[in-house]
Formats: sequence, structure tokens, C-alpha cells
Amino acid sequence: MPFKSGKSINDINRRVENHIDETIQKRIQRELYSLMFDIGNYADFLVPKDTLNLINSREHKLTKTNFGWRGTVGYYTGYAGILHSPKPGGKMDGWKPKPVPSPGKQTGAFNADARQDWFNVTWAQYGSELLDNFKRGITK
Repeated sequence: MPFKSGKSINDINRRVENHIDETIQKRIQRELYSLMFDIGNYADFLVPKDTLNLINSREHKLTKTNFGWRGTVGYYTGYAGILHSPKPGGKMDGWKPKPVPSPGKQTGAFNADARQDWFNVTWAQYGSELLDNFKRGITK
């Protein structure tokens, strides 16, 4: 049987490796960014909206590590961490949103659904749906 270009085992292996290195990696990057963006969008519904500083500080970061990809979503104001995960028994523990107007809050926005631990609440509610979308996006 005569040799045909692109039909040897080495050629097939090279094509599979290229597919994994280029196509699959790009899909993973794209779907991870989409996953992070969706988590942030869902979390925005549970974030306090008094001045919108917290929501406007949201960032997504995707980095390649030695072990794969790492995606982070975060709110980067000085009080975001304290409000999300306060020290047990501390001043912010058990925080609830205040409607406008109320003592100490005469202006600003109000989100009745705002709560602490918004990332964990978001993941508990939407995590399986988001992971299913992530898997479908990689394999399509």
C-alpha cells in the first residue's frame, strides 16, 4: 500500500496533539471566562448596592498555572471581604441591608436580596447549572 501524506501514525498523533494544545485549550479558556462572568452576574443580585462601588469593583482574572487554569472572580473594594465573610461575632456579622431612608442611610440604592456570603449562596443555587454549561461549551 503506498504512503499517503497525513495518514501515518505520526501524522495522526501530531494532529491530535495540535487539537488538544490549540483547540481544547482555547475552549477551556473561553468557557472558564464565561463561567467566571456568569458567577459574577448571579452574585451581583445578592451584593449590597448602596453606592454601586462594590459592584463596579468586580474583576475576573484567568491565569495559567503549572497544574492547569485558575480563574478568580472578586469584588475589590476595601470592605468587600469584611462584608462577604465577617469575623464571627464581629460588627458586620449578621449584616442586613437598610432601606432608603433609614437612620444612617438617607440616600443610595437598596437591594432587599443583599446578603453576606453571596458567592457561596450563588454557587449553591447555580453551581451545577454553570458546570453543565461549562462542560457543554468545551465538548461542542
